[in-house]
Amino acid sequence: MEIPKKTDPMEIERPISGSPTASSPNPKADKIKELIFRYHAQLTRGCGRSNCTNIYCASCPGAKKYDAVEAAQEAIRIIKQHGEQYLHTEEVMKPRDGVSFAQIISTLEESKAANNFTPLVRKVGTLFASSELLNNSFLKDNGSLYDSSLGIDVAKLRETYNLIISSDKNVANALLGATERILPNLKRDAKGFTKREDLRQFIIILENPQVLNEEYQRTIFNPFCESLAALPSTSQQIIISYISSLTKDDFTKFLSSTQNNISLRFFQPPYMFSLHDDESIKASTKFLGLLYAANEIKKYVPYTDFYNDLINERTELKDEFLSWKASQDRGVTNNFAFSNFPFI
Repeated sequence: MEIPKKTDPMEIERPISGSPTASSPNPKADKIKELIFRYHAQLTRGCGRSNCTNIYCASCPGAKKYDAVEAAQEAIRIIKQHGEQYLHTEEVMKPRDGVSFAQIISTLEESKAANNFTPLVRKVGTLFASSELLNNSFLKDNGSLYDSSLGIDVAKLRETYNLIISSDKNVANALLGATERILPNLKRDAKGFTKREDLRQFIIILENPQVLNEEYQRTIFNPFCESLAALPSTSQQIIISYISSLTKDDFTKFLSSTQNNISLRFFQPPYMFSLHDDESIKASTKFLGLLYAANEIKKYVPYTDFYNDLINERTELKDEFLSWKASQDRGVTNNFAFSNFPFI
């Protein structure tokens, strides 16, 4: 397929829907522009389906992440090699509305009346495994994207979680499974979450009671903390702002659970492990960093509440600092070191 020369893919305008192309001086070029536009959206936004198997869709697990320029270049390459073979239909790519508290209640009541929770299992499994759906769900009628909650109705969200977890074991398991499925995608795509609306899903997952359940430390808590740690610093500040809007009781719940996760690790096999290599220790410490930053804003608790005796007993501060300093001198800044988290 011939690609028109001197075409800047970043300046492509999508043809007006329904406008005739037969009168265009170059209908073939118009068709290619339309394909580039659609592939670009597919590569950057995705279809929103957690079970997508299209390797050229951002929603497909394991799909490569592209920025806007890279996606435009990749779109042209795909068209040259495959044409429309990997292009989703416009119906599949159509943005989907989120789910409201009222819709959850309605499905729950229908499930109870029919003594069949399959519809609710499906709704929960689909919703909580989709970034697109989560980012458009549980929103206040007049909420603002610039509120600390990013427009999320947190009270209704918490009520939803209580209903899901208490309704039926299969529904609670659907929530657990969906959360486990979405977390690898969040970690993979974290660097690209720079828009406020992209961060709603993190707040929604943060409010999931299963996150703080020590039973799911390895499957949910650790991957979620790693996803938060991988966010750009500006996006982390938005999450910190949300945490600093919590009540003292809610904040203390997060802090206590995180400290407990650290302590619990010392009493689980294998008992001999490196603090710097253990995923539970690293994830919990990184999340403590966000909590500490929020505490600096609101002064919920004394800074001593962030100390962890078990870590301090296993850490030689002098050796820790020298190791961290040597890494810094070599220009290695991505190694985990407690010197980056002195509050602990």
